[in-house]
Amino acid sequence: MMNDSVLEDRIIAYVLGTLSAAERAEVEAITSRNSEAAALLSEYQASLYGYTAVTTPRRSAPAAAEAAFRARLAEFSGTTSAPAKPNSRLSTRRVVYALAAAIITLVLGVLVLFRPSTNPTAAILGDANAVRVAFAPQGEGSPEGALTFVTVKGRAEGVIVAALPLISDEWDYQLWFIDEEAIHSGGVFPATTESYLVTIPEAGRAYTLGVTIEKRGGVAQPSGSPIFAAQLPALP
Repeated sequence: MMNDSVLEDRIIAYVLGTLSAAERAEVEAITSRNSEAAALLSEYQASLYGYTAVTTPRRSAPAAAEAAFRARLAEFSGTTSAPAKPNSRLSTRRVVYALAAAIITLVLGVLVLFRPSTNPTAAILGDANAVRVAFAPQGEGSPEGALTFVTVKGRAEGVIVAALPLISDEWDYQLWFIDEEAIHSGGVFPATTESYLVTIPEAGRAYTLGVTIEKRGGVAQPSGSPIFAAQLPALP
């Protein structure tokens, strides 16, 4: 039997349409016999009414070396030449993904402001002082989509809000925290439009954030160049 925190996460994912058939059936079974769970489901459905998730074709992993990975991050930071002008068609679609991610972050944040929760993901998204960092696609070869990283000063956790294309079951999206000393894995996360809790290597420290596509389960170090990157400022 799942606890309240896990059930709340599962209901959110159910409303966003990101569960498997078996997981959806499990949620439906619980809400059919549990009035509180049914009321929670109705609350999220009402809040997210009209939202439509966007998906795009599958994409295989890029193949490059760590040197290329760091070079792309340096380019993102402005130490090398500017990236190529994006294709207008891709840019328009990325705007749609960015809006999707922003809607999810905003709606979940508003919900938890009026409905206190012990769920750490909900607590971060609902914090009025949360820092929200948007990822930028790294070149025209990056998949269409949007990512936002949300964290709160003093916390060693952050939340990824993802709106990315589905990829083959053989691959995962993987988050990286990069500083002057090392590249730290932030773990793998799902492509679908939902929130995902990750651990920050050192709370309050500034990092460059990078995302790559890696073999299922993740790897110790990135095998290719980042497809998305962002700058997380120091939060002393």
